[in-house]
Amino acid sequence: MKMQVAYVRIFVSDLERALEFYNGLLGLEISYRDDEFGWAQLRTDGAVLALERPPEAGDSDLVGRYLGVSVLVDEDLVELHERLSGQGVAFSGEPKEMPWGGAMTQIADPDGNVLTLMQ
Repeated sequence: MKMQVAYVRIFVSDLERALEFYNGLLGLEISYRDDEFGWAQLRTDGAVLALERPPEAGDSDLVGRYLGVSVLVDEDLVELHERLSGQGVAFSGEPKEMPWGGAMTQIADPDGNVLTLMQ
């Protein structure tokens, strides 16, 4: 059986605000949007990042958490950190060199969902 990661779902409380972050600040292209359903898809070179309002009002605990999602960037991570920090993006700290040869840091979206950026 062949498997491929198709969607990584990120639950958000405000779709418009989330799109301003993921599309406006991070530059991910919106490939689909349905405001009534509370769903938007953003293109990456791999899986689609899907922004979604929680399905039920009681599911608010799905918003604002560590996602376990690592995004590989093709831009210098130090320069990206400087640029996005200047635009108000919250980082866990400066990018750090890792023993495996790359660098990484974490960012939080407006809902507090945490993604790892890697280079």
